[in-house]
Amino acid sequence: MREAEGLLADRLCRRDWLVLVDGPLTYARSRDQPVAGYVKTHSTALLPPEHHRRIPELGPAQRSSLFRFGERYSCYLRLAPASRMAGPWAGIVRLEMPCSAGLDAAVAMSDALASILPRYAGVAHRDPRAPQNLQPVAALETRLRHLLGDARLAYRAVREAIAREAAVAGS
Repeated sequence: MREAEGLLADRLCRRDWLVLVDGPLTYARSRDQPVAGYVKTHSTALLPPEHHRRIPELGPAQRSSLFRFGERYSCYLRLAPASRMAGPWAGIVRLEMPCSAGLDAAVAMSDALASILPRYAGVAHRDPRAPQNLQPVAALETRLRHLLGDARLAYRAVREAIAREAAVAGS
């Protein structure tokens, strides 16, 4: 899936589209094209502690300064106002831009994304992963789940197949 997404990102970048891939830029091949990674979870502190602890202070549509992370520039962006009901990092995503495009390109891309993405932040009454899960992504996921059909029917078919196989193996 990630490799297919990387190939699609490459094709779209060659058409001069600004492409946002779900997750880090690991599979994006367009390292000098307008491509950015969109990271929703933060399992590792990438900044020194004195900078890391300041990230939750970002306001809506504000981004941190860029920092280098391997062959990528990265920054944090707050999508929506902080909620009293959520943790301090709720609503914060990390953007990744390739270093090969240069610092000026990374600054321009992160500024553009900081002005665009908050408009598409998910809303809690529609998506429990809001605001990090963007509304167009949630709508696509809903549509794809609908096309797959009722998950309970698939689950029942799997259980019945396993029961048949167990009966055959037991006889």
